[in-house]
This record gives sequence, C-alpha cells and structure tokens, in this order.
Amino acid sequence: MKNTKILKIGDKKHELYFTIGDMRKIERKIGRSLNSIIMRGPAVVENRMTIDVIIASLQYGLHDKPRTEEEIYDLIDSYCSQEDQCNIDTLGGFIILAYFETGFFIPKHVLENKEKEMAELLTVLKNGQGKPKK
Repeated sequence: MKNTKILKIGDKKHELYFTIGDMRKIERKIGRSLNSIIMRGPAVVENRMTIDVIIASLQYGLHDKPRTEEEIYDLIDSYCSQEDQCNIDTLGGFIILAYFETGFFIPKHVLENKEKEMAELLTVLKNGQGKPKK
C-alpha cells in the first residue's frame, strides 16, 4: 500500500512510505522484526527507534532516489538542525506513524487511536516535556 507521510526538511518535502518489500529489507538490515518495534505502544518509542532503525527506515522508505547511508546521515543532520524542535526522537516518532500508515500492522479503526497517542508523544517530545504520562 502506498500511504505516504510527508517529511519536511528545510524547504524540501520527502514522501515516506513502506511496501512489504521495503519492510523485509529493513528487517534484514536491522536484524529484528518491525513488529517488535512498532506494536509495543508509544511510551517507550525512543528505546526502540535506534539510529540503525531510523537509517534503514529512511533508506528504504524514501523512494524519490536511492540514497547511501552517508546521504541518510546528512538528511538526519538537516532534520535535527531545524528550528522547530526536530530531533532524533521526533524523527523516530514520525517514522512509526509512517509504518502505521501502511495498514499492515493494525486495523484502521485501531490505527486512529494509535495515531492520536503518537501525535501526543510527538508534541511532548517537541516541547521538551519528557515522557508522556500513562
């Protein structure tokens, strides 16, 4: 399924989406199941969205052109240097939302609740308020 999320970095917009083939490549690259990362809830997302997961997700989820790991590093650096409190945690949360958009992990009616939780987490992380309360 091609349900995209738009990742804005500076004045550029990048379409981020995942196919089954993309996710298979990501799992092989990181050596673990995406299900173990995505389906455990937002409260500990920063513990599961490692740099390796973020790099692999961007490398295979951005389809406008093939990118080397070095080019992905530069994209991450650019994202984190933006003034609207973008950091590695908010990028990880954004990527989780893109995985939800695939529809492969959870039914759409459950997705609506997960998206609300993730949006709350991103707001908390961007505002520097620490972890959300359960």
